[in-house]
Amino acid sequence: MKKQRYLVTIVITVGFIIFSCPAVAKNAVQVIVHTDNPNKTLSDKKMREIFLGSFLGSTKEWPKSKDIIHRVELPNNSLIRKDFLKNKLKVSSTRVAKERQKQNNGGRRPKNLKQVSNEQEVITYVAENTGAVGYISGSKELNNLNVKTLQVKSKKSSRGLFK
Repeated sequence: MKKQRYLVTIVITVGFIIFSCPAVAKNAVQVIVHTDNPNKTLSDKKMREIFLGSFLGSTKEWPKSKDIIHRVELPNNSLIRKDFLKNKLKVSSTRVAKERQKQNNGGRRPKNLKQVSNEQEVITYVAENTGAVGYISGSKELNNLNVKTLQVKSKKSSRGLFK
């Protein structure tokens, strides 16, 4: 009887941790830019062009600005990155990894792309570069960090990529 109670307690605790984790919750990712970026909103199509531009035809400059876009992203094994790709860009992390591998093998590395190891490095990079764009968990506070959230407007008829 004690073993069953112990097991139930563990299952409930693990379930609570998994479902309360912001990186796992659907659409729990925010896109961030430098505070000097004049853009307040971005269409989901434009966001996909920015983050997957090396696959779709690159978007090099920000709308409403002449700043060069510098993408910063988390490592391939990051839950936040996987959530961002799946729920915001509508593409699997496996597919992106395969496309990047093809590019690297062909000598066409993505331009203006910086990969960092954690969310704080994303925030720091965006805060120091006016053209930078990145993504972090939705639960991160951005007060006084020289970055702001960019609202992404999605269209209902969002099509998959790499078809």
